[in-house]
Parts: sequence; structure tokens; C-alpha cells
Amino acid sequence: EIFSQLAKDLSSSSRHREAGEANEDLNISAPSDFKRGVHMEHDPVKNIVSGVPDAWRDALSDSFTLHEGEGSGDVPAYLIPTNWSSRREAEGDDDMQISHPFNFQHVAHVQVDPQSRTGFKGLPKDWEDLLLSSGISKEDALEHPQTVLDVLEFTAGGMYRPVRERKVKLPAESSVLERVRNAISMKLEDPMLAFSGFTEIGKGGHGCVFLANEISSKKLMALKRLEIGKLTNMASLENEIAMMTLSKHPNVVEFFDSYLWKNYLWIVMEAMERGSLMSLIRSKKQLKEDMIAYFCKQIVSALSFLHMHGRIHRDIKSENVLIASDGSVKLADFGLCVQLTEEVDKRKSMVGTPYWMAPELIRSEFYDAKVDIWSLGILTIECFEQEPPYFRLEPMQAAFQIALKGSPGLQDPDLASSALRDWVSCCTIFDGKQRWGAEKLLAHPFLDKSLPQDVAC
Repeated sequence: EIFSQLAKDLSSSSRHREAGEANEDLNISAPSDFKRGVHMEHDPVKNIVSGVPDAWRDALSDSFTLHEGEGSGDVPAYLIPTNWSSRREAEGDDDMQISHPFNFQHVAHVQVDPQSRTGFKGLPKDWEDLLLSSGISKEDALEHPQTVLDVLEFTAGGMYRPVRERKVKLPAESSVLERVRNAISMKLEDPMLAFSGFTEIGKGGHGCVFLANEISSKKLMALKRLEIGKLTNMASLENEIAMMTLSKHPNVVEFFDSYLWKNYLWIVMEAMERGSLMSLIRSKKQLKEDMIAYFCKQIVSALSFLHMHGRIHRDIKSENVLIASDGSVKLADFGLCVQLTEEVDKRKSMVGTPYWMAPELIRSEFYDAKVDIWSLGILTIECFEQEPPYFRLEPMQAAFQIALKGSPGLQDPDLASSALRDWVSCCTIFDGKQRWGAEKLLAHPFLDKSLPQDVAC
């Protein structure tokens, strides 16, 4: 298929829902009217692609030829403003169009089909395989076809997610761009000359984390090492560094420096010696409410700061909440964080596991900073019950349940205080417009239970 990989990275959807899902039009439409000259075209005769931004070229298959004339420039994907068209009228009661972004012409027609093994006819082969292995039943697909398609699209990844209109005044794009450029300053030096005593403390699919002593200050630091290759999304890494640099707050892990040496990018941060909240949850049978309130108070303080400055973290979970040796609690991992501006109020979301994610993210609806509040509510349940809701389900099954029903709340609410129950309810209201914001949550009575820092940890 033309641009299969690039389309996967850049595919998008925007829709207005009807009241009842049974009568919904099944239709996923492409973004339109890009305002910064980002426009790609494919000549099928000469097999030439023109207008590809430099930041996206590695995502294009080698089977295509790039036109080297005037293009879109090296524009990071996360800084390109977009206009979102409303959902198209359906061609029939059960018809759906899945179209590639920009001027891609390939269209797949999907219909509800009770006779098929998935409940759909015309699904792309990879989507069909995904659905068959997801644990979502054919009955679910027939009863809630649009939600199932939303979950399929969510799981496939690479979607553009529109962000709801904001009341908070956002900084102008030119101001943000200048601050981001100033924030990204990588040293082209070997970090081994500046640090000693490297000890690996973590390893994942994207790299390793080390503890090391800075030679000049003798301070213990954490260094995140990422391998740089042809397909590395440097714009995303630059965004992570910029968001950390611009987010100085007592409850945000502090960024110190970055090194680009040979095939590795090193990000230097403050060391959080006591590990993650996830490790603490796993080590205890149950956290007491006063300790849960302590963690929630620190996290919502960080979120209030981020949201006030037009930033959404989008990956709030226990793994990304770290604890320092003095017991202070800080947010980490800004790989998915975005900066909103007046001109750019809609963002692409490359999303991961769904257990902590808000329904509007999974359903491809407009979203804003309230998605972080939902995740905080789920994290609160995780602290109380040692795991988030639906954690025993496969990821796609969990995403389906969240998109359809939201959070089930606490398994045994009678074991929790009324303050904790209300806190969880305020954080996990299904309608994002009605969900509490971070500033309002700072005054919630549940936080009055919080232990002082020297006692909590």
C-alpha cells in the first residue's frame, strides 16, 4: 500500500458523535487545510513524492523517490498546526471510510457484517488480525461497532488527536518556538569525561538509565542513554528535553544537561534514589490513605503548574512518579508531553498502554489537560488496590471497556473513606468537560489527609 508506514505514523481521525451508538455513522475522516505549507503529493507514474518535511523522511519507504525541490522544511511534527474537519456524512447506514492523511487516495470501506468472524466486512488485513487477537468479541463489535473501530484505530497508533478548545490564554507559537529552541542545547561531547562510576539501574526498549557521579560537583545524577538510529524521532526527543527544561517545579524531575556523542543521546537529570511509585505499590500490600493523599497532593501540584503553562503530560502512571531520597515526589518521563499554543491547539498523540488513559483519548475525541486528571484518578485506584481497573484484561479489551464505560471505580468502596471515594469520582468523570481541573483538586478535602513529607517516606 502507498505510504503504509508513513500513513500509520500520520493517520488521523476527527468526529462528531450521534447520541446512540447503534445509529452512529461509521466514518473516519482525514485532516485537512494545513496552514504551514505541509502538503505531500505522490506521482504514481514517476513514483516521486514531493513536499515531505525533513523530520518525516526516514519514515518513508525506500521504494519511493523524494522530490528534492522546495518542500515543507524541517518542521517537527509536534509543532505543525492543523485544522480539523468535522466528521463526513456516511454513505450508508453501516458504511465507514478510512482515508489516508493529506492527499492520499486509498480508501477502505468497512461495513458491519453479522456473517463475518469479526463482525465487520472490509477491514484492512492488519486490523482484522488485531481484532481477532484482541479478546473483543464479535457480539461486542456488532453491538458497539464505532467504539470497537475507535479502539482499533487507537491501538494501531499514530493518530492525530484533536484537543478541545481551551479557556486559559495560551502563549503565542512564536514565543514557544523561541523558548523551545533556546531550551534544546546538546553538548557534542563524551559524557564519560564528565561523569564517573556508571551503574545501570534500568533498561527498556528505548535505552538505559544509569546513576553516575558528576566529576566537577561530585553530585549523583541520573543519565538516560538513548541510541540514535535512522528511524529515531529526533523531534520527539527534542520535545522531551524542551518540556523538561521549561518545566522547572519542585514536583517535576529536574533536567540538567544533554550530550550527543557518537550514536547516543544522553539526558542528564536529578537522581531519584528511592525509585518509582510503582515499585512502592508492588512492595506493600496496601498504601494507607494518608500516604496516598501525600502522593496525590504532590502530583496534582505538578499538574496544576503544567496545565497553567499550557502543557499536557499524557502519561501519568505510577511508573512515571519518582521518589527522591528526602521523600519528595516528582513527575518524570516527558516523552509524550506537549506544549499548546494559540496557533497550535491540537496535537498528535502516540499513545501506549490504555489502563490509565481517559475515554476521550481512546475514542478519538477532542481532549485537553483533563486527560491527566483522569490518569491521576486511575493512579489513585492503583495505589489503593495495587493495580488499575481492567489490568487483568488484554490492552485492547481494557481500551474497549474504558471507551464504552469509563472507570468502574473502586472494587470495594466501603473500604475507602468518603473523601477518597469522592476524589476518585471527581477525577474520573466520563465527560471531560465536567471533570475537575488540577487547580480545583488542590482544594479537595482528601488532600487534607496528606502526611507531612518527613513522615510519608
